Amino acid sequence: MSLALRRGCLALALLAALGAQAQPSTASNDPEVAAALKATAAAHARWRTELEAFDRADRERPPPQNGVLFVGSSTIRLWPHLAQGFPAQASLVVQRGVGGSTLAECALLANELVLRYKPRHVVVYAGDNDLVEGRTPLQILESFALLARAVRAALPDTRISFISIKPSPAREKWLPQVREANNIVAAYV
Repeated sequence: MSLALRRGCLALALLAALGAQAQPSTASNDPEVAAALKATAAAHARWRTELEAFDRADRERPPPQNGVLFVGSSTIRLWPHLAQGFPAQASLVVQRGVGGSTLAECALLANELVLRYKPRHVVVYAGDNDLVEGRTPLQILESFALLARAVRAALPDTRISFISIKPSPAREKWLPQVREANNIVAAYV
């Protein structure tokens, strides 16, 4: 198991034990745990406004449990008429994309973005922002695996799918990494 995957698993275990309120100051003397908690706190701070908007929306119109949750970056957030694209399941679709987010952040925010909804199926689109931030295809796989393990641990009957990272003319220089990431995540799924 790679260092990044171990670090992420430790962070999720600590978050589960401490609740979603874990702060970096609660970390043990283990530098991997401290780094994972710091990254989680940073993701919370970076996406606080979006997470609070999800909280408000959920209070105003509670999403269905046992639904189909679409989670990831702006591709999910900005997908017009997402639910209507799946007419047989439209009433079960929950759309929780965070513009600019990375797959690494989605994994770190699994409690807030995924687990609380108790979906029967999670559909993930993220990864292109990870490449732009300098992560490798292997790190994208590790982030997806971390998210999948968190889902499977908490919701063992829930399916998880990955929408391949799209090639984009604006991000043409990352096309080889996009292909590699898509291939290794597909092999994992």
